Amino acid sequence: MSKPDYSKVVYPSIEKLFRDAKIEGPGDLRPVCFNGLEDEYLKHETSYAINAPLSEVWDAYKTIHPAKGWNSKMIRFAFMYSRSEDQYVYHTEDQFAGIAKGQVYLVNLNIIKSVQIAVAHEVDEVNDQEKLIKLCYLNTGKTEGSQWIQMHADGENKTIIIHKTRYKGTSFIRDRLLYPFFHQKAMNQFHQKMGDLIMK
Repeated sequence: MSKPDYSKVVYPSIEKLFRDAKIEGPGDLRPVCFNGLEDEYLKHETSYAINAPLSEVWDAYKTIHPAKGWNSKMIRFAFMYSRSEDQYVYHTEDQFAGIAKGQVYLVNLNIIKSVQIAVAHEVDEVNDQEKLIKLCYLNTGKTEGSQWIQMHADGENKTIIIHKTRYKGTSFIRDRLLYPFFHQKAMNQFHQKMGDLIMK
């Protein structure tokens, strides 16, 4: 397993995540997905609409370079690691073949100017039939669970995106107040950015 090249990562929070966890890189991370027991998890769900055909939106979410999609005031892409290929994608100049199961994504969250947090997710499923992407949290964070991004057509030229989250953590205040607020803000910025890229 190769190590990240931190000279290509501009966010100190990313290296800190691995240093604090005492691991060498994303290959050592372990997914902590939703286990199917609803009562153990909190729920968060939001929908978005993009005025473009379902096939176009689905293809864009799978193929737009993550350095472009994860690029807003709050969220910034650090790198993607492919477990199957033991390879990294850092910048838009790096080739990205599309989203696939087993990819680990590291992003930096700008909570406030002095608070930067690294967040890691792993792609657990990409379902072309169901137009569904499933992400799992990883074991370096304070949250366990999964996220699902699923799409369906609303007429010929409109796509509805449902972003569903099942999560649990270790703090009552964080889980019920802080996490929903910042999670919603990050989701809004991500889907807004994707919509802008698609409509271009």
